[in-house]
Amino acid sequence: MDTVREPLLVLDGTLRIRSANRSFFEQFHVSPEHTQGILIYELGNRQWDIPALRKLLEEVLPHNTVMTDFLVEHDFPVIGQKAMLLNARKLRYEEEDLILLAIEDITDRRHFEIEQEHFMHELANRNEGLAQFAQVAGHDLRTPLSAIAGFVHILQRRYTGQLDAGFDEFLGRMVESTKSMADLLSDLLQYAQVGEVSGPATHKANAEQVLDTVLGNLQPVINANNAVVTHDPLPSVSIDPTSLTQLLQNLIVNGIQYRRAGEVPRIHVSARQDREDFCLFSVSDNGIGIQAEHRKNIFAPFRRLHGDERPGTGLGLAITQRIVERYGGDIWVESQPGKGSVFYFTIPCLDSAFLSHPSVD
Repeated sequence: MDTVREPLLVLDGTLRIRSANRSFFEQFHVSPEHTQGILIYELGNRQWDIPALRKLLEEVLPHNTVMTDFLVEHDFPVIGQKAMLLNARKLRYEEEDLILLAIEDITDRRHFEIEQEHFMHELANRNEGLAQFAQVAGHDLRTPLSAIAGFVHILQRRYTGQLDAGFDEFLGRMVESTKSMADLLSDLLQYAQVGEVSGPATHKANAEQVLDTVLGNLQPVINANNAVVTHDPLPSVSIDPTSLTQLLQNLIVNGIQYRRAGEVPRIHVSARQDREDFCLFSVSDNGIGIQAEHRKNIFAPFRRLHGDERPGTGLGLAITQRIVERYGGDIWVESQPGKGSVFYFTIPCLDSAFLSHPSVD
């Protein structure tokens, strides 16, 4: 017993201490002469007369041969507040019934858990506040922005070609700027609303049906760029259909926007089993690709590798990451400059046909 670092006690049938190890004496500041033969509740001037300990020894253990990880929290007069996990086992030794009691001090871990719970609660409150601010700001800013856009269009209709070329150019830039601002507000609202989606257990989406909806939504963009979008059979997944629509739509649009000059954009969507009950989706394109040093940063909000050379607000990939992580998955990209990119993401799968496939290494 003395070789074990965990405090140990051996009790007889009357709950008197038969023996204890060195770790017990050191951690709880009691001496051997004031321990052996003492009723455990009377140990150390009744410091061990703990209601939770009485419950374990007198109510729980008599009906169980073994009891594991029984939490006891107590303020000891000598050593202060302690959180302990008690593991107890009944045993028979030389025709006598004994109890082996192991004590694990988890005080530091318990303090960390409490601090972590407090931090997570505070973080959740702050995130909720930020999301509400983004929604309010987005809605409130849309009204004056719509008014500005309306006046600019009136000016454009009335005065284009009637004044000098510089004036026409300024009007054109104003139209582009108001449209960019409207797109940014829309994406900010989407980004803020992702966190409102409830957990995966309450949702189901057929990925093929969702992809059909996405392709319908993107038909004008696909036609304008002569893009070709193909897919393999796709599974049913445990995710809100609206979230999956946003996810696939952002990745397909990304593949079209970052096309190579002179090349028809080709995007392919596929899925297979990843691990346990998750499916691995891939969205591949033949676009311009991404430099290795930028691959980890492209999912950050407002991260635009090509500045104003390409359309977009810089929030599309940030939205995809937030959706995937909301459902316990991961998202990453593999790419070669000039040869295209493959975006991978994992989400919970409901399709037994897919889950019966070998796992991806």
